[in-house]
Amino acid sequence: MTEPGAGPSACPLPLDVLPANFQKHVDPKAPVPLRMMGAKALVPMGPKDMATALFMLTFDADDTVRQTAVNSAAGLPDRILAVALRDEAADPQVLDYYAAALGEKPEYLEMLILNPSTPDETVGRIAALPHERITELVSQNQLRLLRHDPIVRALVTNPATRPVTVDNVTDFCVRSGLVLADLPAFQAARKRVLGTTADEAAALAAAAAAQAEEAAAEQALEEMGATDAARDAEDRETPEQEAAAEGKRLTIAQKISKLSIAKKIEWANKKGNKEVRT
Repeated sequence: MTEPGAGPSACPLPLDVLPANFQKHVDPKAPVPLRMMGAKALVPMGPKDMATALFMLTFDADDTVRQTAVNSAAGLPDRILAVALRDEAADPQVLDYYAAALGEKPEYLEMLILNPSTPDETVGRIAALPHERITELVSQNQLRLLRHDPIVRALVTNPATRPVTVDNVTDFCVRSGLVLADLPAFQAARKRVLGTTADEAAALAAAAAAQAEEAAAEQALEEMGATDAARDAEDRETPEQEAAAEGKRLTIAQKISKLSIAKKIEWANKKGNKEVRT
């Protein structure tokens, strides 16, 4: 998470994330008075652009400009923050910054949690904060739980999370094939879902076998990407080559079917593979 006022370094965003008429207020080459106008939030901008400009100015080389931007970002009025933090077009790095800058204001953290553009890593850190309502909101986003298991860990180990919520989250993870065997809450969920009489050794062996199958499927997906790239580089394949390639795709598809729901979601987001989504 980007820490407010962490010190000068290169801004990770290009100038053109802002409209051309605003860029002079964040351009490191612009005169300090122009940048200071931006840092004081004196330039009339829309909520998303205002939040973005202040984020960019927290990387300014001038100490005064930088600290002014940090203070302005933390003190933006609700009419700006309530819109900017909900804007799905906002840059994820900007949203991550405001999660740190507004860490003591749960009402704004809730907006960030509900914004699909907020990074999973950011939501994981928010989920560890001592706010019961926030843990409830995070627990309801099952896609994020499967996509980024540190969110599950944060919820389970957070004293503010209600016990019933911990049970619901871990039960869902067990049913979805997510393995977090080091968590006592997950072990308890496995007994609830799979039965208390299940042999522990057999369960561990099954989990190990499932992980091995997933590893083979992931390797197959990597191979598929390399094979497709090589095939695209060729002008044309012979019928024999096409038949061999089709046979390989069928074998890979069989391996992919072994992936857990969580892994399928991870690969669909990572590579966009049609085979994973089907």
